[in-house]
Amino acid sequence: MTTKLSKRVPHLRGSPIRYANILYTLRRQILAGELAVEERLPTREELAIHFRTTKITVQRAIDVLAAEGLVRSEGSRGTFVAVQRPTRAHYALTFPWGRTDRSSQFYEALHLEAAKMQSPERQVSVFHDIEGPSDTDDFRRLMELVMAHQLAGVIFAARPHRLWGYPVLTEPGVPRVVIANSPNEPGIPTVYPDVTAFLPQAFDRLAELGRTRVAVLIPAWGAAEIEIRRIQALAKPRGMRIEAHWVQAVGNSEPSWARQTVRLLFQGAGTSWPDALVITNDNLVPDATAGLLSAGVRVASCGERSRTSEVKGPHGLIQKVGT
Repeated sequence: MTTKLSKRVPHLRGSPIRYANILYTLRRQILAGELAVEERLPTREELAIHFRTTKITVQRAIDVLAAEGLVRSEGSRGTFVAVQRPTRAHYALTFPWGRTDRSSQFYEALHLEAAKMQSPERQVSVFHDIEGPSDTDDFRRLMELVMAHQLAGVIFAARPHRLWGYPVLTEPGVPRVVIANSPNEPGIPTVYPDVTAFLPQAFDRLAELGRTRVAVLIPAWGAAEIEIRRIQALAKPRGMRIEAHWVQAVGNSEPSWARQTVRLLFQGAGTSWPDALVITNDNLVPDATAGLLSAGVRVASCGERSRTSEVKGPHGLIQKVGT
């Protein structure tokens, strides 16, 4: 019979090489749809002739494909491409840093979402230390899955700068997406936040709530005077007052300082006390919230009505205790 197998498959010497070659070729053609669902594969004898190897070596490759759920054997009728493709529901989520690193609130949120998405119909495998080529178990396992075309897609939680030229980025037929802070990843679809829209939308929301005195907590970068003026310019058309000392910056690597900074901003009550707080970096939220609490500000319970002394915070309405 005439087969759809590629005529350009290299015929390399040595049984292990031929076995890997057969497995890779058949798996790629099945996943690419070149061998359609329910299509019967060529016989073992035909495959052995095509690959210039033995039927035993061919059988080894077929056994692996069957274990992966890509083909099924029906005895004398032959071997058929399976209807269900397990790789269509298996995704890889990669992180650049170690398994125990929980310094990024965004990465922590991605971990939690991946855990919630696990189901009999969908699997999300998480890989750590995938910043560049390494000798870690996670990197080796990810490479094996990519080369075996056993993934429906790879999600990079950060730019894979050091992986260019490696199969995890170059292997054909493997969908990929990068999560980054700007759309500058050549050749790979990129998901990125609209950073410039955050503050205007935050101020719009606070204006709807009647807030007029706003403190802003930002990461430490750039010139302070320029950033303060930019923030004040965004707030002014919305009827808000932002004193220069209400804009405070905390280094992303030392988020614990946000606790002291916010406590100082909200220590005491009265007209000099900001009635809203905007936190522009999610890594600062836990410590900033702790600073509010230590300053005598509390998070309002669910359904509690707004009061004039409340501050709008990241987790809901918070108000000064004792006011």
